[in-house]
Amino acid sequence: MDSFISECSNSVSTTTAEEWKEGERNSLPLTHLFVELTSLEELSFPTSSSTRIKFTCLDASAHYLAVGSTSGTVYLFSRFASKCRNRISSVPIQVISIKDGPINKLSISPDEKYLATSSKRGSLTITVLVGIGRNPTTLFSNDSHVGTDECGQPIRITELRWCSDSSKVYAGDTKGRISQTLIHNRNFFRSPTDIIFETDSEIVQFDIRDDCLLASTLTRCCVCDLKTYSCIQVGKRLRKGHFGAVFFSDQQKQKSRYTEGNNCTTPMNTGCNELTVIFASRPNGRLWEANARGVVYSTHQYRNLRTVCRFPVVSFKEDDLFDSMANVNEVRSINFGLLTLIKCQNTLFLMTKTDTTFCLIDPMDSHMVLMSMVDCVDSVSEYAVNDADIFLLSKTGGLRKLTLFTVEKAIEKLHWRQCYSQAAQLIYVDYIMNKNYNSLNIWNCEQLEDILNKIAPHCFKSRMTHNMLDALHKLLGELKKSGSIEGKPKAAVHRLSSGIHRVIQVMQSSGCEDDFTFRAPSPLRLRSKSTLHIEAYDFVA
Repeated sequence: MDSFISECSNSVSTTTAEEWKEGERNSLPLTHLFVELTSLEELSFPTSSSTRIKFTCLDASAHYLAVGSTSGTVYLFSRFASKCRNRISSVPIQVISIKDGPINKLSISPDEKYLATSSKRGSLTITVLVGIGRNPTTLFSNDSHVGTDECGQPIRITELRWCSDSSKVYAGDTKGRISQTLIHNRNFFRSPTDIIFETDSEIVQFDIRDDCLLASTLTRCCVCDLKTYSCIQVGKRLRKGHFGAVFFSDQQKQKSRYTEGNNCTTPMNTGCNELTVIFASRPNGRLWEANARGVVYSTHQYRNLRTVCRFPVVSFKEDDLFDSMANVNEVRSINFGLLTLIKCQNTLFLMTKTDTTFCLIDPMDSHMVLMSMVDCVDSVSEYAVNDADIFLLSKTGGLRKLTLFTVEKAIEKLHWRQCYSQAAQLIYVDYIMNKNYNSLNIWNCEQLEDILNKIAPHCFKSRMTHNMLDALHKLLGELKKSGSIEGKPKAAVHRLSSGIHRVIQVMQSSGCEDDFTFRAPSPLRLRSKSTLHIEAYDFVA
């Protein structure tokens, strides 16, 4: 650890370096981190062309990024635009105009066939998403949430959530009402939207699992059965504020919880799977864990934050990772808000945004994996999560995208993105931090050598000293000495009847290129995210 601090001391004061050293000495090793690999500045052309247009909300799916605006227009961008177009362009795939004023909430259906949007005045519109070159079709619009509250303020829709088969969409508003809108099998003489629940305060967050709707309001969290239209409150203590809740399912984890619940409570039927766990945020850095019947089994308290790994976002825009690490402020207390599930290599994590930090929690043992400060996180008005990606919308209308990776995958992506300086510094940090835990990552030998070769000629231009390069060469030597180098994949040679030998080599895929890279498709983009890439070479014997 001493050698790492000497590198940081070039850019920060001795006091700051010592404080960082003392804090990191007792913290857990770095296992996951957020990486920014691409710029979304190209997508801001609607707001840059007019001062009257501002982005207001967003949602993301596997293939789309939808952004609402103050003009009542929704800009639907293709997440893999270069795969669909040959010309360089950042024009959105569709422009959807909603005639009810500024957009304040939107949601893409799971099958990506529909878009639900709500306006500032409370109307709900369902739009059919069509292909390139075709005009989008408005399926219907209703005013079930339009009105004023007791104070005379306009009622706004605060949450939208689709069911898993995209047949229904649920909306909650500032008055505490929850509506259900049917997309298919609608009656001509009847409105497709019905108010199915009325709560005591504003709806903060929804989640849906099986036939259960989990609704978090300003005062409580409830499980609503969508078959019987009955509600069960989660826990007994009320709270006040914008706190979220989310379902989580893992059979191995929940079996013990379910058994414990049967021993201490009277069974209460809900439409939710019995092996479903509820996580609900509470004031003062607490997290409730309950079953589908609303029984709270444990309260997780996050007060001792000195042992939590704190690490900044690694960005392609910032060459000096050490500066970013030195500027990470100590967080003494946290206050959870909305809860979201984020996936990293088939592992689910709980994610929440506090005042200045994104927090990552492992739902299996409820320990905090990471606290990551984003330089604009305090000005983030809204964010959307899809798989491992987080799309951020700032209050000024700027868009950014972060991706959650393991350390090893982050190195691979940074190397592919030609961010050699960031990759080298991250390897160095991981090598130093994990040294005391005997959990040294096994890096690809060719990858590490290539990074060292690329940064060596430019070392004098950056703040990376020869000490860091010496440490990385030492790491490479240790890997070679231990014989734990990841060798090249074996090649299979087949002799064809024409006398040509066909050499088939299996290469590890690094995944698809990052989205929103508006250029012609490359072979790397055509690879599968989860399968191996096969390359064939022909030569005459």
